[in-house]
Amino acid sequence: MKLSVAQLIEITQGKLKNGNLQDTVDYIFYDVIKDHKPQGDFLYIPYINNYRKIDTSENIAIMKAQGAKGILVDGSLHKDIDTGRYRFSIEVKNLEEAVIALTKYMRNIKKLNVIAVTGSSGKTTSKELIASILKKQNITYKKTLRNINGYGGAAHTVFGSDTNSVCVLEVGVNGLKRLPSLAKAIAPNYLLVTNIYHTHFDKFPDLFEVAKNKLSLAKHMKPPSTKVLYGDCKHLKEYIDSDTITFGQNNVNDYFIKEITNSHAQGSTFVVSDHKSDYTIQTPLLGKHNIINCLGVFALCKEFGVEIGAIIEGIRNFSGIKDDFYSTISLENVEGYLFLDDSQHFNLPALKAGLDTFIDITDKQGGVVILSYDYKFDSVNFNTEELLLILAERKESIKKLILIDHGWEKFKDRIETLSIQADYVLSKGECAEHIMKTVAKGEYIYLKGDFNHHLRGIISILKGETNEHKGSN
Repeated sequence: MKLSVAQLIEITQGKLKNGNLQDTVDYIFYDVIKDHKPQGDFLYIPYINNYRKIDTSENIAIMKAQGAKGILVDGSLHKDIDTGRYRFSIEVKNLEEAVIALTKYMRNIKKLNVIAVTGSSGKTTSKELIASILKKQNITYKKTLRNINGYGGAAHTVFGSDTNSVCVLEVGVNGLKRLPSLAKAIAPNYLLVTNIYHTHFDKFPDLFEVAKNKLSLAKHMKPPSTKVLYGDCKHLKEYIDSDTITFGQNNVNDYFIKEITNSHAQGSTFVVSDHKSDYTIQTPLLGKHNIINCLGVFALCKEFGVEIGAIIEGIRNFSGIKDDFYSTISLENVEGYLFLDDSQHFNLPALKAGLDTFIDITDKQGGVVILSYDYKFDSVNFNTEELLLILAERKESIKKLILIDHGWEKFKDRIETLSIQADYVLSKGECAEHIMKTVAKGEYIYLKGDFNHHLRGIISILKGETNEHKGSN
């Protein structure tokens, strides 16, 4: 879809630094996704995210060689950058606001059918399940890549979507100030809210405020304006009206779990009811929490109009994500150790769900639990008591804790009261060495930690894929 320089200036409220108003571009390349390549004659927009410490402004110098005709820059951030090499350059007062304005324009001009997925957990899995189902139904779609769920991920996805296609957006709350304007920009036709948990204690005083923030997406929906909410969550009750579709374990919901036939190391089989028919569903995804994720997706896709067969097959075909940036909980035999890799998103609800999955797949025998320290633990709002309670309630299945990072030292006295053996190490290299020295082959090991620790590096070390050693981070 061609856009003229004049149109770009009008949409972004920018000013032309150099170039011709009649010049055009075929594509907007927002440099959000690492290693993604631009295409055609494109407009280049650098991505700056202070929260994640990302700034791709240095790529301005090389994008002309890759086909960029013009660039969009922030007047306050890019004062000293040479823009003359491009056929045109546009300067705006606020790059984020300009990107959101472009997102709104492109969402509308392309007539996208937008599915937004939000919630405290399960967003990425649910979004990927929806994509798997749409693919099975041969519906053209574009999805948020990985778990890049801020305004940048939404913009990147909208810019890359085909006209009249489905756009599946994962939406988080990292940029609180931007969410109201982002909600207006993406204007979802369908909204799935997976749950509300206390994963945002550093941003919100209570769960009702979390729900209020997430449901701001519902204020700017386009027809048919279908909301699909987790009906078992008390913090979502006030947002349920006669037009809302609900799902959950309770049979008062529009879609509910009638029976869980099994949930083990090979996945789960369960029965969904919509009060008219029952549907048997199989998923290779691990854990009862993923059964609820599948249920929410089933409800949304059925309301979207996807054939039941495609929904069931799409769920059965999706076994998860595993790359350098994001991984669904998965079981892997690593040099004789059975790793349940859950090394993403260290929040307490996710830890609880992960440990319960660990207990299920080991037939309640459990094993060794590895936890890395998370920066969120330093928040004054972090609920230490809840962390200790989660461990205490499952201590019969925790043969030993291995705790990574010196940050755990401040919890040491409290952890001793749990009567669980706890070993403390400083790095993934030291942890791998400790496993080889103290853990028997054939043992199950649960791995949970913040992405910044790259805990899957422990697995790489054990496989001999890296030369890292004791003391490496």
